[in-house]
Amino acid sequence: MTSEGKLLLNKNYDEEEEADTYVNYRVLKNIKGDMAEVWITKILKKFQFPIFKNEKFLSEDVVWIKMSGPYKIYFFNKPIYISNYLSDGITKNRRKTNWNSPLGCIYKGELLMNPLFPIRLRIKGSLYYNIYNLWA
Repeated sequence: MTSEGKLLLNKNYDEEEEADTYVNYRVLKNIKGDMAEVWITKILKKFQFPIFKNEKFLSEDVVWIKMSGPYKIYFFNKPIYISNYLSDGITKNRRKTNWNSPLGCIYKGELLMNPLFPIRLRIKGSLYYNIYNLWA
């Protein structure tokens, strides 16, 4: 939620609470925006972030997608923190950040090409994979 009280989601989700995987909730139901994903540390340690030499950014959803196989998350539709975007932050400079981290974008593209995902995501994954491969 912003300091003005606006939710940082693409749409309101009616459910008050739900236990589901990250892929089902965020990817397949197309729930976008900033949310506080909170994980049990011992589970998160089982899914290490890949490291790509000379890259400083990797979208955290690549790990959340991997965790979706065996683990569900408890989602609740209530703000728990207040945030505002920075004018020079990652969100405002996403494209530049991605260009500076092409291997991470290629990896994300591979994950998004999963045949279980909707066609729009597989196309997005294919674009990530092919465009950033030209840059890498």
